Amino acid sequence: MSTSSLDGAWLEPWDLEVSKVFAVFTGHDSGCSSCGLQNADGRWFVKTSLTASGAASMERAVRFHAAVSHPVILRPVRVLRRDDDVRLVYPWREGRVLHQATVSDNDRTGLEVFRSLDVGEVRSAVSSVIDAHAEVAAEGFVSVDLYDGCLLYDLRRVACG
Repeated sequence: MSTSSLDGAWLEPWDLEVSKVFAVFTGHDSGCSSCGLQNADGRWFVKTSLTASGAASMERAVRFHAAVSHPVILRPVRVLRRDDDVRLVYPWREGRVLHQATVSDNDRTGLEVFRSLDVGEVRSAVSSVIDAHAEVAAEGFVSVDLYDGCLLYDLRRVACG
């Protein structure tokens, strides 16, 4: 499947009953797209490879998650494969990406809100990220693409207490 022939078929993951698509995330340069799906079992984040390089990246993610386990690193609960297409199914988490970047837009409002939080809250979040990276390193991996667009933070939880 290529991004130029994107027809919406990637929204339907195989072997996963879907009652509603409630979010769609496209316009990334990763060779992947993703969406939020709901079914009788709950809400899910499904990432789909659209190109060969996207599929290769997803297979690396599968190997990574098999080796690394940390509470702040969300792991896929299912890996779906068909031909050259790979789909990862994660539990849905509420939150906001600190930097929503696409090929046509850059939204940093999540980062602006995060930066306005209490210093103790920010320190705690950063400490969790550093702790996760220590676990990543302990398993022999090197983080090379960590940036604010990789960080999801539930700003509502902080605002609501």
